[in-house]
Amino acid sequence: RKIWIAAGLDHDRAEEYARAARRSLTSLRRRIGRPGWLRQPPWASETTANLLAPLLLAGAWADDVQGDREAVQSLTDRGWRATARDLSTLTSGEDAPLILRNRRWEFADPVDAWDALNHALVADDLDVFQSLAPGVLGEGDPASGLTARERIAASFSETGVPGRRYSLALRRGMASTAAILGAVVGDRELPGGLTGQQRASRVVRELLHDADAARWHAVVDLLPLLAEASPGVFLACVERALDETAPPVMSLFTETPDDFGLAHSAHSSLLWALEALAWSPALLSRVAVVLGRLADRDPGGRLANRPRASLTAALHLRIPQGAVDAATRIAALDAVRTVVPMAAWRLALDLVSRADRGMILVNGPKFRDWTRPPHATMNDIVDTLDALAVRIAEDAGSDPSRLAAALALVDRFREPGRLALLDAAETAWPNLQEEGRRVVLAELAERVAMHRRHPNADWALPDQALQPLEAFLDTHALPGSQPDDAELFSWLPFRRRVNLDGENPDFEALASARAEAVRRCLDDGLPAVFRLAETSENPAAVGYTLASVTTDHDSAVLDHLAGSSPSLHAMATGLAAHRQQEDSNWLATTTAARPSQAAALCRTTAIDEALLTFIDGLEQAAKNEYWRDMQPLGIPDGLTSTVARRLIEHGRGWTAIDLLSHADLGADLDLAIQALRGPTLAASEDISRAPSPQYTVGRLLDRLQDAGADDTLLAELEWFYQPLLDHNRRPAAIHRELARNSAFFVDLVSLMYGQDQDTDAGSGDQEARDNMASSETISAARSILRNWRTPLPGSIDGQLPTNENMLRWVETAREMLTASGRARVLPIVLGDALSGVTADEDGTWPSEPIRYVLEVLCDPDLDENLLFARMNQRGITTRDVYDGGTQERALADKYSAAADRVRGRWPRSGALLDGLSQFYRDDARREDHSADGQGDR
Repeated sequence: RKIWIAAGLDHDRAEEYARAARRSLTSLRRRIGRPGWLRQPPWASETTANLLAPLLLAGAWADDVQGDREAVQSLTDRGWRATARDLSTLTSGEDAPLILRNRRWEFADPVDAWDALNHALVADDLDVFQSLAPGVLGEGDPASGLTARERIAASFSETGVPGRRYSLALRRGMASTAAILGAVVGDRELPGGLTGQQRASRVVRELLHDADAARWHAVVDLLPLLAEASPGVFLACVERALDETAPPVMSLFTETPDDFGLAHSAHSSLLWALEALAWSPALLSRVAVVLGRLADRDPGGRLANRPRASLTAALHLRIPQGAVDAATRIAALDAVRTVVPMAAWRLALDLVSRADRGMILVNGPKFRDWTRPPHATMNDIVDTLDALAVRIAEDAGSDPSRLAAALALVDRFREPGRLALLDAAETAWPNLQEEGRRVVLAELAERVAMHRRHPNADWALPDQALQPLEAFLDTHALPGSQPDDAELFSWLPFRRRVNLDGENPDFEALASARAEAVRRCLDDGLPAVFRLAETSENPAAVGYTLASVTTDHDSAVLDHLAGSSPSLHAMATGLAAHRQQEDSNWLATTTAARPSQAAALCRTTAIDEALLTFIDGLEQAAKNEYWRDMQPLGIPDGLTSTVARRLIEHGRGWTAIDLLSHADLGADLDLAIQALRGPTLAASEDISRAPSPQYTVGRLLDRLQDAGADDTLLAELEWFYQPLLDHNRRPAAIHRELARNSAFFVDLVSLMYGQDQDTDAGSGDQEARDNMASSETISAARSILRNWRTPLPGSIDGQLPTNENMLRWVETAREMLTASGRARVLPIVLGDALSGVTADEDGTWPSEPIRYVLEVLCDPDLDENLLFARMNQRGITTRDVYDGGTQERALADKYSAAADRVRGRWPRSGALLDGLSQFYRDDARREDHSADGQGDR
């Protein structure tokens, strides 16, 4: 593809030629116009052409699908066995016209084949295709009504998942034939008197004219090809469907749950079809209107692929995904404005806001030769922005939300565009209510603030460009709070004409500006100050400033320390912080005056020894309330242990764990263990109050392990927290315990598996199984055993075990599992246990202790399950499209070499490694076939 792009072809044509070259280089040479004998391949001779020409109408088929065989027999007017015998010689060689893969037949290059074979078609061939196509292409999917769970269940039944009569290969093949008839043959007359385009249009019209919802769903995967077959008819059918009160085509946008927390809708193929048609200059505006109508009715959903996004991509200012230039873009927008004004409004805003963003390239047509326009120049973009500004200003009207949305983009335009938006707001101003005016002013003030805050940024507007915007703000300023007052109470405060971001920020000016803003609010009463706090990023600063302005409202504000919104609570905290800075006795005085709020007042103060002493002197109820709700932020290192103990005493084990996980444990190992045991031994706070408990618990366990805590104790704690840490931390202590103690291994296996049905074991074990803990416990046991890879069974110190220790561990486990009535699962669980990654020093797997056990036990079931366990450890792989089975062949060679090294001394291990090698060689062939199929699409 890179070579074709370097030669001057556009992306789509380069992709097509690269794919064609991969399938048949000779065919590609014919397609690019080489003269002479190359134009007439050997297989286009009379006898072979008469065989291939009718099959060309099928395009592709599966010979193990009865419906496909019948369709091929109808097209060729002969039995399949004779046809297959004659075709078999046409699938190999340098210039083979056909590809046969996994019983799927297809033409190597359908377009080249049409050039070479169309002379052999007769009118009856085309008539048979015309009669077959609607039934093949329009057949519904019998499984479409099944849920994901029902599909899975059906796949395990004797009958399997119900499927279509015709294969996907035939359906796509015949749809491609229709597209080639319309796009490649076009207006050329074929036998029977009809042109290729007329034939294709009849197929599309019969499928989609007045189609109901079931028909749209039946053909949805073929819509891009049908759109290319007859663009005009396709668009007419979509338009006609959208004219209905309940458009059947909109059923494609309905999301259906898949029973696994996700949802699926079928509309993407419709959008891909329309995106391809947008590359036609003659169809662009029509496609834009259809996408606008779809966007207007789009119910939304989880997929990002929406009509609105497709429409924006087609008309994108910088990298348009359609046949767009400056003039046609605005014409298309105006067409959408006429039919669907709301969609056009959103489109105009999207075009402006995304002008400087990248764009995901969409696929162009597969067969239509519509040339992509060159990328827009900077002059084209700014001219288009000017035109968009005029239309946005016109369409905003007197709607405050629209005016605000327009002014949010005011900095994207040149001066004419900015002035057009200001004129629109000026014209609408008399018709706006006060609340609407505040919305408009707030949006414009935010835009101005952003540029004033970062005057040296590359994107910042110069001072002369901002002056008209600021003049509008000043002219239309409303009484009371100003639209940029909330900016003063943000984490990066800003106020015009106040230096806050320079080298010497003026904090006194900030405090003065904040005080002035609060005073303006107080002119309208305390509720106005509350509104300011609720709209500010840092409401505590509002409370702090209010405290500096007046003491008249302390009581009303402090009431919000409990049972209030987070913003007003933060405001009250800010007020309390200011009062405590002014008066060191304020906390004691205020708690005495407001005893019911003692705990809440104490929580407004930074924790130090004086505060802890003060809290100890409170009534017990107040102390309990304080420790129940306090957040241990900014704790001095010297007080960490004290605070953690208090939290544990008050049942807040999770918060204590979080605190200790970030502290230096030092000699406080016992305290960390006490914290981790808190949730295990007594009622504790709800885990939802702990931030990132998976991280903090895992971190604390790791620190205990590094500090040398007892391994048995660590394993006990890891077992308790396993459901929480399953996907976040490896239970290393448990795995070491499993390696040491085969009885522990048997206990976990017994949690997962019940007794064999024909067991003679006593009822005590079964009763223990029946009284076992929740399914969460079973899941924890399964996860621990599934992820146990090191150390190997029989290891005492985490290193490679001796042969004798591993054999002793395995034999003990076999005896105990057999005695407990679980002999059936012995090979499975022991195969998993022995499949660990530990290898010999030279990298040979399985390591010598495992090889020794296999030879001593001579258990073919264990050998087989060890092989399966090793294969299952590989997990998910990623690869390039054309890699094929490269990875698998490397693994096969690796295991084959290992087999050669060990088979003399350890014959059973050699056979196991040979089995692994053969499996991966077979898998490599499968991946090769898959790569061939992917590359040929």
